[in-house]
Amino acid sequence: MLKTGQILQQRYQISEKLGHNIAHEVWLARDIQIKPTESVVVKVLLTGGMTQWDEFKLFEREAKILKQLEHPHIPRYLDYFPLYEPIKGFVLVQQYIQGDSFKDLILQEYRFTESQIKQIAKNILHLLIYLHELNPPVLHRDIKPSNLIWGKDGYIYLIDFGAVQYRAAVEGSTFTVVGTYGYTPIEQFGGRAVAASDIFALGTTLIHLLTGVSPADLPQEDFKIKFADRVNLSSDLIRWLEKAIEPDVKKRFDSARKSLQELQSQIVNDDDSPVRLREKSYYSKDLVPPKTDVAIENSSDELIIKYTDYSLHYIFIIAIFISILGLYLNTYFALSCFIISLPAITMVFSNFNPILLNFCGNCFSIYHFQNIEHSRKIYSTGFIKDIQNVTQCNMHDANYEIKNFISIKTKEQEYILGQGLSKAECIWLVQEIKNWLEQKEY
Repeated sequence: MLKTGQILQQRYQISEKLGHNIAHEVWLARDIQIKPTESVVVKVLLTGGMTQWDEFKLFEREAKILKQLEHPHIPRYLDYFPLYEPIKGFVLVQQYIQGDSFKDLILQEYRFTESQIKQIAKNILHLLIYLHELNPPVLHRDIKPSNLIWGKDGYIYLIDFGAVQYRAAVEGSTFTVVGTYGYTPIEQFGGRAVAASDIFALGTTLIHLLTGVSPADLPQEDFKIKFADRVNLSSDLIRWLEKAIEPDVKKRFDSARKSLQELQSQIVNDDDSPVRLREKSYYSKDLVPPKTDVAIENSSDELIIKYTDYSLHYIFIIAIFISILGLYLNTYFALSCFIISLPAITMVFSNFNPILLNFCGNCFSIYHFQNIEHSRKIYSTGFIKDIQNVTQCNMHDANYEIKNFISIKTKEQEYILGQGLSKAECIWLVQEIKNWLEQKEY
């Protein structure tokens, strides 16, 4: 297993793990031979007892095909080499695309309009036309939300060619079953993937974006996914999606070009080219909860976020209830209950005081106001240049209730704040922080 800070080939310095399974590790790294340094993705196939020959064939094929692809919305191939230390394996280095995966947007409960869905489909179909019309054709075979990035430049990128195949398998040849359940059509499980197989995966991906439900969890009738009652779409787009996800490959769109031509007839003033959906992947103002007490002050030099932590409000309610109950029984007992509850009430009222997160200069600080008008106590502080990631997280408390919070990870530690805020508020604040950090040069 690689570790943060390690340097491969005297060039790629490992910085953050992006994902892993039994045979693979995916890392964000810096190409330190380039000035200024540049972010890259390092994908490692671990060789050993758990690695199968099929996995090596797919990994080698991914590197070979990526090296031949030249498309602005497919990550560039950069390097490929064997690795002997600190672990044994093979390494594929690719261009890093800044943006958000559609899987993350679904988890953040982002919902897409019909117009956006049409433009997303159009952009991906342009990518598939490029791949399918190469000689020989290239099939991706694993289109799904996690393999699509909504780039910071507003364009959509197709990533992870680990399941890629040059052409459909010929009769009698051996094949490796690849794909993700729910997005993979029946013929692909039989090793007979065709261009229409990628279109099926695109259709199910779009349905996931529209419904927020994985296609594997949607009801089916005669192997056909039923989704129309869960969306508010035009009848034309519903028919297009239904044709894209036909279980019978003969009834499905047989090419990305034909699929795009039919879709374009639904898009007004279409110019038949990939489009930038927005200047950025999405704006934090689109995520502002309708009701929130969070206050934000944003300038080019400083970001201030102030909110109140109500995470212990139930203690206050219980303490008051005990005091009232005691008063109902008798005055002496009420006084005893109040004295017993006083520490809890004091803690809760202290917790009601505002929390402030301040980004200014080279540092960020988290404050707890002891007195709103005069004094504030610093909780913790760190350097902005050390921030590696800002995310919305959640966990279950002792009562199995989900508690949301914001995690700011640096090279040395993790800072937790936002306890007591709703999920929507945490998602919004995470994006506000990310947008502000993107404008700075650290």
